[in-house]
Amino acid sequence: MLEHMRSRQHPYPEPANLPPPLFATRRSGMGPRRLAAVLGALVCAAGGYRFLHAFGLERTTLFFLGLPALMAAAVVLVGPVAGSAWTAAVAVTFGLVVAGPLFNVGVVSLLLAAPLFYLVAVGFAVACGSRRGRVVTVLLLVALGLEGFAYTLPRSTAVVVSHTVNGTPEQVEQALAVPPHFSARRPAVLRLGFPRPVVERGGGLAVGDLRTVEFSPHSPLGLGVQRGPRALRLRVEDHTARRVLFRVVEDTALDEWSDLRGAEVTWQPLTPGQTRVTWRLDYGRGFDPSWYFGPVQSYGAQQAARYLADSFAP
Repeated sequence: MLEHMRSRQHPYPEPANLPPPLFATRRSGMGPRRLAAVLGALVCAAGGYRFLHAFGLERTTLFFLGLPALMAAAVVLVGPVAGSAWTAAVAVTFGLVVAGPLFNVGVVSLLLAAPLFYLVAVGFAVACGSRRGRVVTVLLLVALGLEGFAYTLPRSTAVVVSHTVNGTPEQVEQALAVPPHFSARRPAVLRLGFPRPVVERGGGLAVGDLRTVEFSPHSPLGLGVQRGPRALRLRVEDHTARRVLFRVVEDTALDEWSDLRGAEVTWQPLTPGQTRVTWRLDYGRGFDPSWYFGPVQSYGAQQAARYLADSFAP
């Protein structure tokens, strides 16, 4: 009778030899092995960062794909297989938090790298659940990780933004000849730690005229690192009817993320009292891999071009 009741309570047998879950539940907690895995991942990341930084490889794919893969490998080797993806995400989170104070990594760099680090670390941990997944993942990471180290894809690129302003072509040219008003609200992406332009010194559109844009002081996250000034110096390289070309002479404001080279402004009349203004920013991509940072930096450059267009509006 008792056996019959037990069989009715559990009509189906328990499945055996199921693989452990990759994402742990809250009940699993941070046990000793999982904690050791996180600490091991952080130690590997710190050592990898110092090694790559010593050889000037901190902007390559070897850094942005290799470090999170190394952290995930440490998690898989040291910690329990169950919840390895969750543990890898925890390790990446701690790594991003301490990277600023310990290695003086800026807020923008952390925000740009965070999605890629989570994607690689969690994806690597999940793929390690099977032998085929491990082999394919390692081969893929090796192939992608050589960009910026063994080979380099084209870095030079440009973004073009056009908009219509209220004003004649003459008024547009006059507005470009004087310092802009940086009171326009910056796009949301430019408020995520990017330096804020404060004032521009200089003026004129004659060939050779210099313009200096001063930005908000650099506020480093590194312990003991002092704040420093940031500026962007431009020279008028060419000026013709309804076109002006600015060339970057010195950049201590944006060089951490991209290689801004110049800006071209053209304008054409549309209707009486309205003018079509086009801004073109030429820059070089500052990070690898190109498939990730290319679109990210292109979007940021487009927002910067729109902000410039609003700041120089007549």
